[in-house]
Amino acid sequence: MDTTREAFADWLQKYGRAWEARDAKAAAELYAEGGTYQVTPFVEPMRGRVAILEYWTNVAQTEEDIHFEYEILAVTPEQGIARWWASFVRVPPGLQPSWMESSSSLSMAKESAHS
Repeated sequence: MDTTREAFADWLQKYGRAWEARDAKAAAELYAEGGTYQVTPFVEPMRGRVAILEYWTNVAQTEEDIHFEYEILAVTPEQGIARWWASFVRVPPGLQPSWMESSSSLSMAKESAHS
């Protein structure tokens, strides 16, 4: 499946809504069964939807009042590149609010059906 600007924007909107709603299942379902998710370039990527779900389950328990925005920088048939930023309050209460900014590259490949 070729990546289009519309498909990439839709994916980013779903990602943001899942994060803001603290919906770990919705976040993990954005990735293919064999997909990878890398929080920073300094750690090994998580591999597989189960690992991604586990990570997002933890995120959902440790962040609240989340606001996510993005800007699409480039789209090719193979991938989309976006700059995104988010603010949130860390849980438990009393911790300092946090703000993140990052860029992401996403390859949108059609997942093959299994019988």
